[in-house]
Amino acid sequence: MSLKPKLFIAVLVFTLITPLVPFTSSESTTYGVPNGTVIDAGSELVEELGTVPAGWWIVVSHDSDDDPIDITIMTKSNWESYTASTPLTNGTELSTTFSIFRWQVEQTDEYVVIFDNSERFAGGADGVVAATLDKGYGDDGAYARVTDSTFYDYENRLYVQPDDMFRYDLGQVGPGSHMSINVDLEDWFSGGVDVFLVEGANIDSFLNGEETWNRNASFFDVSFNNWYFEPDYLASWSVFIENGPRGESNQMAEAAVVDVHFEVDPMDGMDIIKTSRMVESGEAWHGELGLRGAGTVLDFLLNLEGFTSEIDILILNTTEAMRYLEGENVSVLGHASLINTDSWDSWSYTFPEQNTYSIILDNTDSPIGGGAETRPIHAEISVDEATLSSSWLGWTKSRHYIDDDSYLTFDLGELFVGDELYYSVSGKHFGSGFMPEFDVALMTNAEYSKMVAGETPAIIENGSKIDTWFASLSSYEIEADGDYVLVIEIGDKIPGGSSDDGAWMMEFIVKSLGNFVLEQAMDENYWLTATHHTKVPEGTTIIDDNGGQRNIGNTQAEEDSTGGAEGLFAICCGLPLILLVVRRRRKKAATRQVQVAIQEGVEYSLAAQQSQLIAPPATPPAVHTQAPSAETPAQSTDEHGYEWHTAQDGTNFYRTAGSGSAWIKFES
Repeated sequence: MSLKPKLFIAVLVFTLITPLVPFTSSESTTYGVPNGTVIDAGSELVEELGTVPAGWWIVVSHDSDDDPIDITIMTKSNWESYTASTPLTNGTELSTTFSIFRWQVEQTDEYVVIFDNSERFAGGADGVVAATLDKGYGDDGAYARVTDSTFYDYENRLYVQPDDMFRYDLGQVGPGSHMSINVDLEDWFSGGVDVFLVEGANIDSFLNGEETWNRNASFFDVSFNNWYFEPDYLASWSVFIENGPRGESNQMAEAAVVDVHFEVDPMDGMDIIKTSRMVESGEAWHGELGLRGAGTVLDFLLNLEGFTSEIDILILNTTEAMRYLEGENVSVLGHASLINTDSWDSWSYTFPEQNTYSIILDNTDSPIGGGAETRPIHAEISVDEATLSSSWLGWTKSRHYIDDDSYLTFDLGELFVGDELYYSVSGKHFGSGFMPEFDVALMTNAEYSKMVAGETPAIIENGSKIDTWFASLSSYEIEADGDYVLVIEIGDKIPGGSSDDGAWMMEFIVKSLGNFVLEQAMDENYWLTATHHTKVPEGTTIIDDNGGQRNIGNTQAEEDSTGGAEGLFAICCGLPLILLVVRRRRKKAATRQVQVAIQEGVEYSLAAQQSQLIAPPATPPAVHTQAPSAETPAQSTDEHGYEWHTAQDGTNFYRTAGSGSAWIKFES
């Protein structure tokens, strides 16, 4: 048998070739400092950038390993006449071993970037030992890039002085568009800033000290966060970043160094929900998922502010959602819904039948068995259409509730020698015990029949992950032609596997070259009853199952458990301050390094494309086909719940079947 690891998510590492000669295009110039360059103690390295127009950006990055240095951007004239009283620009980072920031030039002038190791700047590095610039990848240990392009409506590095605010006007935004707000404090450990979103009509009262900011999209004590907000009505909006007494953060003694970017984008065909909501105590928030055909895949992401937050997520058809909000007992999708959710959750769900669906975030005493209202909960929620991407990747992904001593079956059908199988499985445990485990077993259809009959099956060991709390993505090559079954099992049916008890909410991705069926997609847990607290005596915590339909408060009742992969997350969160101390100063973590590599690669690629645009095209540009009107009828419907229309020039457009929504161009 052959078990070959595969990498599903590839990080593209771009090789940077700028050791001696600046890389130039029509709109970008990069000045690289080669890896291994040494800045002696008491000295500096100065990179001249020439004349930079107002409104352009200077992007600076460096890595000096364990030896901090100071980086600042200033005009050439200020540098040549520098004294201790010369003001530093916002394009400054002091006493740091790693930097990556972007500063927008305020006035046209000649500029330089100083990599300083001389203790020249107050509050900066002491400059007592030599510092070596070396990123460990590419050719440059540092660089400065001058560019007139950005990916966002606004992007800059700010210095927000104590008891001061920065303001940016986002303009008119209403339903159908969402704002994206990213705030990244340079030194996370130093504290946080308060970020207020204010409607234009309330700005005067806000500036006069009244609490007239938008509670849904304002976040306090922010060291790093990125969030979305789709308003319920059209208005002008402004964002304020404060280093002062309002909000929840403590005013810093020094200026807060903050990297920000803001963007306003229309909700496209893949964006279903992108917003933030303050779900008040005793209230529920309702979001519309729209008409979804059988086989539609949606990706969900929920982030709750604070580790003690707890909320109930209900996925149900819209008719039932309206009844629930009116205080009725309703039926919810048992595999897609999850009560007592805390802090953070990310999942996918494949809808087995067409309907118009909704999501409810409940912060009341309903449903019975769920979380109890204690305080307002700030929630960030994103829902994205993922049917096409899942189809292109060949993935079947969803969430499924599995009872104790039960299993979930994937009938993989007939597979042949050399066919490959991939899967990833994790979940939340509802039983007792610490770090409980489950089994993922690959077997032939004949062995599966034995398991169903109560006999001990022979599993294909190299294609199975047993007695595990997380089955990672893997690849198994089929060795013999035949019919195969993949089983996620809770109990003791697999020899040598887990015997832990308790139900699980499983999240999975499965990829097989054959067409396979999820047999239990609409089992007895497909519909569950959510009992409204107004329909039972006060203080009721347990409800009997009625009419053959189980109650979500019973199926998802939590015992004293840390819960599989979520248990490991809880353990990691139990190491708070140790990780906090190093999370920013020391190279801003490995993920930051990956972001830098990707950003550098993308900007180089864009620059290369821009350089090709200098020469006139050899042939006239193609005429872009306009999307047909929403009233234009579909010409065909596929098995994934999408309908299609092909224009006369062959351009394809798609939308959700029967939705009547705007046509979206298919990018092949």
